[in-house]
Amino acid sequence: MLVNVKYGIEVTGGADGTLIEDNVIDGVLAGYTGGAIQDGGYGILLHSAAEGVVENIGIINNTIRNSTYIGMWIEGENITMRNNVIVNNLFNFRYGAGDRYNDLDTSNKVNGEPI
Repeated sequence: MLVNVKYGIEVTGGADGTLIEDNVIDGVLAGYTGGAIQDGGYGILLHSAAEGVVENIGIINNTIRNSTYIGMWIEGENITMRNNVIVNNLFNFRYGAGDRYNDLDTSNKVNGEPI
C-alpha cells in the first residue's frame, strides 16, 4: 500500500533502458486501490543526477491525473512517449530545457490536447 507518496514513479540519473508502461496514477484519494497510485506529488518523474543522465526510456500508455504538483516531469535523452494521458494536475507537464533526441508525438494528451 502506498499512501501520500511523493513520487508515483521516479527514475533517476544513470537509468538506461527502462520501460514505464500501462500505469494509472491518480492523486484524488489516499492509498493504493485498483492498480492506481494515489495522492502523489509527481505522477512520473525522470531526472538526471550525479550518477548520470536518464536515457533510453519508454513512457507508454500511462494515465496521470490529479497529482498535487506535476503530472509528468521528464529530463533526459532518447525518451520516447506514446499514448499517455495527463489531466487535471496542478502543473501537467514539464520538459527539461537541455534535453535532446526525445520523441514525443501527438498521441500524448494534456487535458485532451496534444503535447
